[in-house]
Amino acid sequence: VWMQRLNAMMQKLMNRKPTTIVALGDSITFGTGLRDAISDNYVTLFARALSEAFGNAPVRPFRVADPGCRIHEAVAFISTHVTPLHPDLVIIQLGGNDVAMRTDGYVVEQALLNILDMLKRDTNAVVMLLLPPLEDKPRDHTLSRILRAVAVMQKLLFVDWDTILRQVGYDYRGPFAWGAHPNEYAHVIVAKALWKAFWEALAQPPQLTVEIAHQVQYVNAGSEVLIPIVVSNAGDQAIECEVIASIGTAPHSTHRAKLQLDARASHEVMLKWQLPTKLPRQRSYRVPLWTSVRNERDANFDAKWITVCPVLRCSTQPLPLLSPTTDLQRRMDDATPAMGAAEGGAKQLTRRRPMPDELVRPQPHIRLTPKHAVLGWRTLNDLRDLEAIISAHRDKERIHILVQVRDDVVVADAMRKYTENDCIELFLDVRPTARQGIPYYERSVIV
Repeated sequence: VWMQRLNAMMQKLMNRKPTTIVALGDSITFGTGLRDAISDNYVTLFARALSEAFGNAPVRPFRVADPGCRIHEAVAFISTHVTPLHPDLVIIQLGGNDVAMRTDGYVVEQALLNILDMLKRDTNAVVMLLLPPLEDKPRDHTLSRILRAVAVMQKLLFVDWDTILRQVGYDYRGPFAWGAHPNEYAHVIVAKALWKAFWEALAQPPQLTVEIAHQVQYVNAGSEVLIPIVVSNAGDQAIECEVIASIGTAPHSTHRAKLQLDARASHEVMLKWQLPTKLPRQRSYRVPLWTSVRNERDANFDAKWITVCPVLRCSTQPLPLLSPTTDLQRRMDDATPAMGAAEGGAKQLTRRRPMPDELVRPQPHIRLTPKHAVLGWRTLNDLRDLEAIISAHRDKERIHILVQVRDDVVVADAMRKYTENDCIELFLDVRPTARQGIPYYERSVIV
């Protein structure tokens, strides 16, 4: 049944008829942990790749996602949210919350089978089953066994996001950002895994590949940046293909090129980008990159980001010394215990006191304000809510880094994660220049 539906979906794509993809999931599919929950989402990336592979065929991605949702709770969404969309493909990403809330394995399996029965009966969609990233506990293994067994029994397209993510490495927080949700880079990884599984199910594994090469450049404002894109042909015959690349989201930022590729050969295409003359608000920012390659028989894609950040130059003058005994210790001595959660529970230590009008500002320095927040910026108010100044001084043997932080409320509470409070994170990437900035950190990155 599923293969017949997959072939029918291919016919719609080749005829450029509207094709609908629905991702049924929890907070991961919702986009929690992404800066742009729609554009950076795995289902959006996968749909865009399908569209370009078939000459801009109309492919519409939808997310039916409820943060915290368990599999048996998602059964109700099939008739109310999925079936009315008349999907051609349904990607199921569920199970992480079942592990966290200790749902019985039998309940998980029966609910998943109910969802599949409803999709068979009420839609013409092919189904892809996605194993979400897990924490590698015994309960995770139970979920993994259940999803794999159902995928084999039902002959579903199956993608193991958990294993794939572990193979590419991970940052200090664990296999995915903030210990709870995959970040943008992880969504690209699973979108490419879905792509590979889709074409392998059709017995057409991709021979064409395209990759935006990673690099680090130190450039001046207003300079032209060259971005290498490597296109490869793994087949045994020479081919002609088209490369599509875009920078940012403006329509005029898309570039196209025709290539002749020999058998088992690669070619490098250089994409040009003009760096602005001034960084907005003197902060780091990102520009999305997208590229795809296709011919009449094959296609592939890649997505990355240009990350532009200011350079902090080391001062030749010693940094000003801040005395913890006269400043920080005095403030902590003045702190008073606030009301605890419940009797016998963890106490909170809360400090509220006026802050200095200005932090010490050595030259040169980088100043961070609520405008520069990466996460939770909607909850930050003014400079007294959170501000930091970072400066550095180099002598013959060492680099001395001074980080000054001003915050209006400090809460010391063992019951909460430190990332739920205001915080400044400093990463020291001491890897070779060519490896600096790669999204998944190694032991050579100090936090």
